[in-house]
Amino acid sequence: MSNADMLISDILTAGRSRHPDKPAIVGDALVRTYDELDDRVGRLAGALAAAGVEPHDRVALLAANHPGVIEIHLATAMIGAVVVPLNPRVTAGDIAFQADDAGVGFAFAQPELESLARAGGLFDRVAWLLGGQADDLIASAGRYRGVRPAVGEVTVQLYTSGTTGRPKGCLLTHRAWLSSVSGIAHAIALSDNDVVWPQLPLFHVAGLHFLFATLATGGTYVLDGPRDPAGFWEIVRARSVSIVTLFPTPRPLIEHPDATGSLGSVRLAFAQHVDEALVQELPHVTPATSYGATELGGMAVLALGDDCLRPGAVLGRPLLGMTAAVLDDADEPVPTGAVGEICIRGAATATGYWNLPEASAELMRSGWLHTGDLGRQDPDGLLFFIDRKKDMVKSGGENVYSTEVESVLTEHPSVSECAVIGVPDDRWGEAVKAVVVASDATTAAELDSWCLERLAAFKRPRWYEFVAALPRNATAKVIKPELRAAHDAATAIRLSERD
Repeated sequence: MSNADMLISDILTAGRSRHPDKPAIVGDALVRTYDELDDRVGRLAGALAAAGVEPHDRVALLAANHPGVIEIHLATAMIGAVVVPLNPRVTAGDIAFQADDAGVGFAFAQPELESLARAGGLFDRVAWLLGGQADDLIASAGRYRGVRPAVGEVTVQLYTSGTTGRPKGCLLTHRAWLSSVSGIAHAIALSDNDVVWPQLPLFHVAGLHFLFATLATGGTYVLDGPRDPAGFWEIVRARSVSIVTLFPTPRPLIEHPDATGSLGSVRLAFAQHVDEALVQELPHVTPATSYGATELGGMAVLALGDDCLRPGAVLGRPLLGMTAAVLDDADEPVPTGAVGEICIRGAATATGYWNLPEASAELMRSGWLHTGDLGRQDPDGLLFFIDRKKDMVKSGGENVYSTEVESVLTEHPSVSECAVIGVPDDRWGEAVKAVVVASDATTAAELDSWCLERLAAFKRPRWYEFVAALPRNATAKVIKPELRAAHDAATAIRLSERD
């Protein structure tokens, strides 16, 4: 079988043939070898087929990082059905919407989430609980020997986080997953010597990306969830972790006394932001930061080593098999260094959205996947993030990037977080508004003076609103449309004009 014919369910083959007794996944009181995992996946596929799951059927999966998640993904892929991962942090109403939208006929749920699953209607389908019931399925069946699906068929329908309305079901094929796996494996030289601990949920694309890449290269995937700093370093030492993520922020982890002497096995560390201090504190560890999305099949752009330290919000370079361009509103390339929309194409991208032909056509316009992010590309091909396209404020003929204003405001010692939006303005078309979470003593006038010392006058917020917390969705993204809709000139603070 050539690589072009591989399915995502074939990724265990190499590991099982080379080292069947090596751990494929490890976690709390769990060690599952490649031989054991491959056997369980094959049997579960056989059991699902016997239970009536057919190619293209949707199988919902409501779970956190449970070992059964891995088995269900690979077993479902083996028979040509489609996994619909559901985020356990959302409401029962969200679960019901996604299950109904996808046409889910079968479901699995983690026992701890059974009440949420029932409230979301998953047990109105044919449903099993992970653990006992799923294990009974595996024990009852032989290995699946049925028809193989085609590599271009969808295997995962993953819903976006829905900051602009209802979540959309993003369609990812076997080919897309294998392309994304090849890209990251090549970029970071993944091998069967690696022990990978991403600390990312397997109901998100990034967690699945790391999982599939680790198994495809014969490494060991660590299922342990996030820990406090002491627990983090305990896992790193006990598992001999070689690739790790330092999320949400590396500073508490690196400054913990247990960090000393615990880094011997670590060769690569992902962080949301890499600075010179982090590099100096981890001299033998390669830093990495990445850019991706559900629609991109996970990570699509990667910065490694010195690239992470370039001035600006560096994203990195496209992975193997991916091409990036910065395009204008007519989908034409902008000059090098100019700002435009970051667009990506390659085999790893989604084929579109489930039952949304217009949104799919807009996503894949002109042969490029449009990310909705504004950025620039330097002469070396390095991509930099500027802002979300929909969050850019057009005020008086000038473009104001919300991220720039937010960065300045959050540097103020009294501001814990903020979101910058555009609101209607009779004179300027749009005016900049800052929605701020800050200490009680902070005033709009104080923040205005702070901004005027650090920003061009046209970029300063003309409106302020102080709130206890910013609205966020299930993936912790700020819901800016909600802030725009809630703008009330009668209650917000408007500052005088300073042209």
